[in-house]
Amino acid sequence: MTMNRWNPQKSPLGASGGMILLMLLVLGTCFGVALGMDKSRYISIEEVKPGMEGYFLTVYSGHTVQKYPLEVISVVPKWQPARDAILVRAKDPVSEKSGAIAGCSGSPMYLDGRLAGALAAGFTAGKEPLYFVTPIEYMLEIGTAGPGSSAARGVEAGPVVDFKAFERKYQQYLQDWFSPQTTGTATMIPLVTSLPDRVCNQMSDTFSRMGFVAVPGGGQMASDAAGTKSDGSLFEPGGVIAVPLLSGDMTMAATGTVTEVADGKIYAFGHSFTGLGPVELPIAPGTIHVVVPGVTRSFKFSSPGEIVGTLQFDENCGIMGRVGNPPPLIPLIIEVEYFNDPKVRRYDCRLAADPVRGPTILQSAIGGAGLMQGTAPVEHTVRYRGKIEVDGFAPIVLDNISSGRELTDLMSEASSIMGMLMTNRYAKVQLEAMSFGIQVTTGDTQAAIADVVMSDSQVKPGETLKLTVELRTIGSHKQIRQAELTIPEDLGQGAYELLVAGSDDYEKYLRKTGVYRFTAYDLKTMVAAIRSLTEIRRDRIYVVLSLPPSGLAIEQTELPRVPGTKVLLMQDPRRTAELLPMAERVEKRIETGFVVRGSKTMRLVVEHK
Repeated sequence: MTMNRWNPQKSPLGASGGMILLMLLVLGTCFGVALGMDKSRYISIEEVKPGMEGYFLTVYSGHTVQKYPLEVISVVPKWQPARDAILVRAKDPVSEKSGAIAGCSGSPMYLDGRLAGALAAGFTAGKEPLYFVTPIEYMLEIGTAGPGSSAARGVEAGPVVDFKAFERKYQQYLQDWFSPQTTGTATMIPLVTSLPDRVCNQMSDTFSRMGFVAVPGGGQMASDAAGTKSDGSLFEPGGVIAVPLLSGDMTMAATGTVTEVADGKIYAFGHSFTGLGPVELPIAPGTIHVVVPGVTRSFKFSSPGEIVGTLQFDENCGIMGRVGNPPPLIPLIIEVEYFNDPKVRRYDCRLAADPVRGPTILQSAIGGAGLMQGTAPVEHTVRYRGKIEVDGFAPIVLDNISSGRELTDLMSEASSIMGMLMTNRYAKVQLEAMSFGIQVTTGDTQAAIADVVMSDSQVKPGETLKLTVELRTIGSHKQIRQAELTIPEDLGQGAYELLVAGSDDYEKYLRKTGVYRFTAYDLKTMVAAIRSLTEIRRDRIYVVLSLPPSGLAIEQTELPRVPGTKVLLMQDPRRTAELLPMAERVEKRIETGFVVRGSKTMRLVVEHK
């Protein structure tokens, strides 16, 4: 049999590929049989019978495709809703030693000399090399159903913008959609990365929720060392194909196998990767170093080559793309200044614009760069500054400090912002670049608000209130900070609430008194809400005197001191814009040099002169 190869020089579009890895349970359907399927080239599932013998193509070492025998065990009707599958047993020595191998997903299976489908899944922790095969007629329909063909849609933020809430929702989404089940055919996808082993271990729970098991390994290889054939072709059935989610000075790439090359298209996987339908992810050839047998799972240990094309469709029955015109990637620069390292380390990378796994890959890159020279000491402080550039907007700036949490705060903020923007419900967002500067020093700088003393609990309009704030650091060391707050001249007499708080309690206060500041009504207000959150620093004391509501907020626009008659007119139910009462405040911010926790609330009485 002559195997088809795709030469990118024969077409301006070239061929493409997707990423294939083994044993991912895909919930969804593939509809019907590809119309006009060439029966001389393909065998339909109706023709497949138990006991038939055939072979599959894959790469176990290097990038040379080889043929291995298999036998059909059964045809499984409705393996998934409206989707049949073929159950086979591989009979080659490698499979008999290792069982089902992650990375073989997409390996084409041939019966009677015709392509029957792609190895797509295996039993969780199964001892025998049993595979479920996705029939080829399902895969040939990839990309024909249009934008509505996807099953997974990612996580949408809002309408209230909240980093912590989004992070929880995002992690739960990954857990529900990608994590392995305790039984059945789901399992982890190996993700070969240049991140150090300790970083992979630290991120193992996050990778698990994303459907990956991280494998510390090598980085990117040159194209000629990663599968380019002598005739110039890049991909062939059974050949290696990779999806580099992170490339450059740090790499993270998933590797699998090509199923079919036809009409300038490369089909692979036999199951989805993200399930988002139309996508733009990079593809590359790759090299298999060795098959690693495992007790619970076996996998191909690999390295990706240079990016050569775009994965265009990612659906339930597989993925499809073309060589040529690689997708836009997000430039990512991370600079790290470490307390015991005389050099400032710089990492130049490119991040795939993946709305599903991209935020976690970004987290991993920040964690990897920050811990590349070693783990942080028990008592440490992290100062960071970041910039996220969004097409059509001024850069979003992160400038903050954390203590005793390694890089968790930065990782959560950066990934949440990326995820919110890329999955927002309002408009497509192009992230133009991201950069982060990280400084890790020794010493714990956390401090709690222990006491607050006011110069007087009764004041008159126009007077200045003096406050003494006592902070207690780790080890119960006392720190004193002073503040002054001027009482408005026109403030009416009565009792008022005075809040002295760290960043967490200050944010809670803002959400309670003015949630509209963090509510997104469109992309513009979403970006504004994100900025409002990134401007809250942890090394400040916030002194806030709450004033009575005296105006209105239209979306995020505040209209203070609106006369009552106008308020009644503006609250006409026929208006479409949301109107909320605006609570004014007098505020003072005190720089401390410490990460401030806790709060104190006091009663202040204002008397007339």
